[in-house]
Amino acid sequence: MYYQKKEFTMNEDTTYDELRRRKQHRQNKFYEACLSQLRAENHTWTMLIDVDEYLAFNYLDEVEKDTVRKQQHNDISATRIQFENQSSSTTIADVVSRWDIDKELACVTFARYLVPSKEEEDKEDDGSNMTSSSIFHHYGLNTTLFHTLRYRHRVPLTSPQTGKSIVDASRYNNNPIDNPHRIKSLCTGSNAWPNNKLSPFRVVHYVGSWESFRSIGFDPRGRSYFDKRNHVKELVEDNTMTSWLDKFVRQVGQEKAMELTQNIRLREEDASAIKFLDEQLKQEYDWTKLNTKPKKWV
Repeated sequence: MYYQKKEFTMNEDTTYDELRRRKQHRQNKFYEACLSQLRAENHTWTMLIDVDEYLAFNYLDEVEKDTVRKQQHNDISATRIQFENQSSSTTIADVVSRWDIDKELACVTFARYLVPSKEEEDKEDDGSNMTSSSIFHHYGLNTTLFHTLRYRHRVPLTSPQTGKSIVDASRYNNNPIDNPHRIKSLCTGSNAWPNNKLSPFRVVHYVGSWESFRSIGFDPRGRSYFDKRNHVKELVEDNTMTSWLDKFVRQVGQEKAMELTQNIRLREEDASAIKFLDEQLKQEYDWTKLNTKPKKWV
């Protein structure tokens, strides 16, 4: 509430550009408030990613290994990277505690890769990867409710989006944040497009279903942006984000895993659908037109 009272300039302007500016301003102020609070609570490394994004090990798929390793061989600065084995029990926290980065750096930006809404085609279970049918058989979980299980094709490693950063909140300096992809005063490099070959991690960004993509209230992206993100021709099959489920069930038990994942998702989707409808009905302006991106933003 502090930021809403002190920092926001509210007016009657409901044009697309004004609502978009207001939304971005709220987002930046939220990041600033969160990092300040985490610093006060003595927390350290904090990932600045959205709910449709995940921090993952920088695995190499078979089809990409030769190309990337040849690039590494010709790039002396790339010798720092050590890709983790997918079958390893090593956790991200383990790697963060021992990674080879300059300890003076308070922020590191990772490459980010898009996973469009291409449905997984279930194959015969050969034991190498869990299929939709085997997951349902083992755990009773509906894979269509899990983006990491439902969508298993991403863009190639050579086609990243702007990166996302991990920040040491204990060293946040209260400087304004004008871009969630990279905090200029803290982050590595000169831009938000890091060299993926130099990092043990990457960020995976799922477009997801339209129901999960749309926002309650004003959405500056809209359906046209959803369709544009899914219009990707070259994709690589990627099953590296599916192994978490088996480990999670073993750790918390099948009943609790079901409650913490699928059951919550179903309840939240029902509630979200009602809120989305109510929000549209009570607004005076045309949400269909408002959530269509103007030509200059497409």
